[in-house]
Amino acid sequence: MEGEGASVTSARYGAMYVVVQGRREAGSDGCRVTVTLGPQSDWVRAEPDAGPTWAQLDAAASLANPHWRARPNAGSFVRAFPRRALNEHVSGSAVLDCLVVEEGRLSCVVAHETPTEWGFGSAALDVARDFRIDQSDDGTPALGRRLRFPIRFVVG
Repeated sequence: MEGEGASVTSARYGAMYVVVQGRREAGSDGCRVTVTLGPQSDWVRAEPDAGPTWAQLDAAASLANPHWRARPNAGSFVRAFPRRALNEHVSGSAVLDCLVVEEGRLSCVVAHETPTEWGFGSAALDVARDFRIDQSDDGTPALGRRLRFPIRFVVG
């Protein structure tokens, strides 16, 4: 949120950035929506702990074969599973694009989620808080490296 009645989000599809900005029109029931498409985005997130920007991710070297110091347990998935999806027996997944930050934590953005509008992207971000990475299996330090991986939510 950038102010009362305003919202901004961005995503990347292949090499294309999509930035959507919405703002409530003063004195009306409508809103103005601006969609920007381009090969790069200079939009900076205003929300705290919003994860890395696509530019930060693109600049980071990939981390192959991470050595996981900690992983989420079943309780993490139960707490994060979108309630509406669980109640309606809908399974889903999200692909997270992350940077390894201090103490081996992950700072992530949702690269893709399916099905959309069920909350699996937000749920995956919640689960990602329980991951910790020290290094890759070959001993390469993980700090500042990029990692992309799926998180699946399956109704039992």
